[in-house]
Amino acid sequence: MEHFIDLLIDPSKAFTNPNPTDDRQPDLATKITEVITLARTFHAEHNWAELAHVYQTMADLAWKQGRKAASIRLLLAERAVALRLGDDDRVRQATYFAGQRHRLSASFLAAEGWNRSLLRTQLTERSARTHVAAWRELAAIAEFRSDYRYGLESTDRALAICGRFTDDSEMANERVKVLLQAAVLQRQRGAVDLAVDALEEARRLAAETECGPLTRGLIELRDAGLQVVIGRPEAALAAYRRAEALFSGVSENNEIYTLIRQVACLRGMHRSAEALETSARVLRRIRRGGERYRVGQVLLEQAEVYQDMGDHEGVRRTLDEAAHYYERATGLEALRWHRHRARHLIETGGDPSRAAHHLRTVLRHACTEERADLTRTMLALHDLARLPDGSDLPFEVRLAASRAALLAADLQRASLSEPIQRWSMHGLREDVYSGALLLHAVAGDSTAVVQIAETGRTDMLNQLIASGAPAGSQALTDLPLIPQTVDEDASGAVFEIAGLLAEGARDLQAGSVHLPGEAVSHRELDGFADIVVTTHLGSDGAAWWASSAMRPRGGQWSVVITQAADAVAGVLNRLASGALLPPNGVAASVWEELGSFLLPQRDAWSGDRDAPISIMICPDPRLWHLPHGALTRAGRSLAEGAEVTLAPSLNTLRLLRERERHRDSGHVPPRARTAVSVLDTRLTGYAVESRALESWPGGHRTLGGLTAFPPTREHGLLYVSGHGDGPGARSALGPTNITLDTLARQHLPPLVVLNGCWSGTADSRYGQDPLSLAVGGLLGGAATVIAGIGRIDGMASAHIAALMLVQVMRGVPATSALRAAQLRVREEHPELGPFGWAGLCSVGTGR
Repeated sequence: MEHFIDLLIDPSKAFTNPNPTDDRQPDLATKITEVITLARTFHAEHNWAELAHVYQTMADLAWKQGRKAASIRLLLAERAVALRLGDDDRVRQATYFAGQRHRLSASFLAAEGWNRSLLRTQLTERSARTHVAAWRELAAIAEFRSDYRYGLESTDRALAICGRFTDDSEMANERVKVLLQAAVLQRQRGAVDLAVDALEEARRLAAETECGPLTRGLIELRDAGLQVVIGRPEAALAAYRRAEALFSGVSENNEIYTLIRQVACLRGMHRSAEALETSARVLRRIRRGGERYRVGQVLLEQAEVYQDMGDHEGVRRTLDEAAHYYERATGLEALRWHRHRARHLIETGGDPSRAAHHLRTVLRHACTEERADLTRTMLALHDLARLPDGSDLPFEVRLAASRAALLAADLQRASLSEPIQRWSMHGLREDVYSGALLLHAVAGDSTAVVQIAETGRTDMLNQLIASGAPAGSQALTDLPLIPQTVDEDASGAVFEIAGLLAEGARDLQAGSVHLPGEAVSHRELDGFADIVVTTHLGSDGAAWWASSAMRPRGGQWSVVITQAADAVAGVLNRLASGALLPPNGVAASVWEELGSFLLPQRDAWSGDRDAPISIMICPDPRLWHLPHGALTRAGRSLAEGAEVTLAPSLNTLRLLRERERHRDSGHVPPRARTAVSVLDTRLTGYAVESRALESWPGGHRTLGGLTAFPPTREHGLLYVSGHGDGPGARSALGPTNITLDTLARQHLPPLVVLNGCWSGTADSRYGQDPLSLAVGGLLGGAATVIAGIGRIDGMASAHIAALMLVQVMRGVPATSALRAAQLRVREEHPELGPFGWAGLCSVGTGR
């Protein structure tokens, strides 16, 4: 042992190049030569303390210069001198850095060995921090191997040590670093809520501790990674750039990584040219001396950009170049490369058996007990289900894969309680839902199509209807969703199916995998309307399609899939991007095409003027900008033959009907109770509305605002008029700025009229509850809300509402009364556009 130490501490062995030359930095080369001479002097004099300091300084310099082997050799020399000196603190420090630098050089076996040697030392107050660091390093190695279970066990051990040695003033900083490592492991395994919790605790501790730029940069880095996962590229880009600034001059490796990840953010923001330029710049920098394995990471990001651009040749070329790094690897990025390969083959009509091979590779590693990677398993199962007819995977097996992917998506959805994560990550599942819906439509399972379309559509809304809006000032949109109990059997079923498919199983039955969600009973559906419709939009990036599921009273569900014509696609592109439709709507021919696209079944158009049918429509969340009554077919509007009511979802409607059955209303009809109103006296239609309300049989009272709304259920009508300021949950209506939250926290009467622009219009965001002022009315207790879709005509809507109230006073249901009023005003004013005569819509039960 002594002989070995003698070899390690000898400067002639410690310095790999005892006579350095550097034409670019001659002064530095001269300085290094002087330091080596000094090291020889200290060695000859047995001045071990000074020699150890020289080795440490030169090891750090070599690392910054990118001379990794030289840096590690000098660290070993420092450690050997520390052993000779009996300096246990320096021994532990040099051992830790040797392990860390082996990890950063992708020498994971050596890194693990060094860290385990640290853990074999006695745990004392002096050694506690190096024990924490060693467990954190082992967790980082587990991250690379995607062994999330062991990685989290390691962070738990590190946190336990932090908890034991709280008197150490530096331990809080160590705890921050461990929490950051735990956050990234939780994120990668798909537990986003837990990742957010760990990151928030780390940020809180860091604010209380004097953390250096490296730790602060790591906080921004982890935050950015979470923002990418939950679909917020703008926030992620800002966080990566803050991290880049903090890492500059401190950690080149981390600085380069932030630049690589900025490519993904730019891609998510549809800034493809800038993303490609950034990736090319980073590649040049890495090839000048950065980490070689980072090249593969950049190439993966480039492939994603080319994928979004539809440049299939660019995707193929880039994936070919990256194959050297990932073809035989099993890490996280290797699984990403394999899925890229499979997607490219599927979308270009390539060999489906090769695509299946790549996806089975992903499944083989993602569904292991150590990884239990639900998100990657879900996506690989979804891609297997997309394999074309004629592949070596039978249709029934692809259907089983699709159901398992759906089950995985539902497990992910149920694990997300915070609204930002819950709604943003729905985009990740959108392809899974749409793919499963199409596959079940091909299989002829219409009931399953409806159940899939309903999945996750109104989670928060249904929770609030069932439990009531909580007191307090917190916005409803910020409330957490009470998580469902995780179904361990469902999780096991996903990974079991994935494992069978990874081994090439060909005899799986779709029926062995249950669908997530709960179907509404036929008895309940019969009570909703003559015809019930639920729509779902899908897109492959180039074209739109719609699923229209329709059920007549007493009948069965039927599904029609339609492809969007160019004019319809233009409207849908606009809606999906959040852009508003023109005030006068679109051309008559486009309304006609929209009618055939969204309601292709003839039954929807079977009513007539004098014998209308009732239709309950649960629109895709992106379609709440359309006045459905104005959709036309063969020149005839839907409202001419149907009384149209909209509902956020079938399950929402079921809960509303159930709530109405339990409402303590006595035997007094709503029209016999008092009507209350909050009116904007500045509107041109004020006099029309006021006269109609004064005729209300139960009497009428005007309020100054909803803050004065009495907490009683003895009212039959709430009528609000005013200007709305935009669609969605943040909208405000009228001079007192009535909001979703204001309405939701009242005890509202069965019928509410919100006569203003946007009051019934939700944001065009798939995956987010279709929240609007109308939904606030439903949450506040209304059974039906009459509200504005889009920018309605103020004078026309005042006349329509007044005529509707006359009918309601006679006992006519609200939706029937609204239709009659709309048709009358349309006949008297044929110049009105769709938003003018059909802008008010009925939301809720329609009664």
